[in-house]
Amino acid sequence: AKRRTLKHSSLEKIKGIGPAKAKRLLSAMGTLAAIKEATVSELSSISGITDTDAYNIYNYFHTDNIGEN
Repeated sequence: AKRRTLKHSSLEKIKGIGPAKAKRLLSAMGTLAAIKEATVSELSSISGITDTDAYNIYNYFHTDNIGEN
């Protein structure tokens, strides 16, 4: 059986990020940890990731997500 334990689920919680963008992010950055540490400009330089996506990703990992569960 194929192991489908990729870390897409947490990325897909981010507004505007679906399976395709999650896969792009992981293939470009390598790991979820690298995505968390990336700057907005690093994220937006990834093919298919818009400036808006990059801000949403950055803010997702760098705010306390108050009131968002």
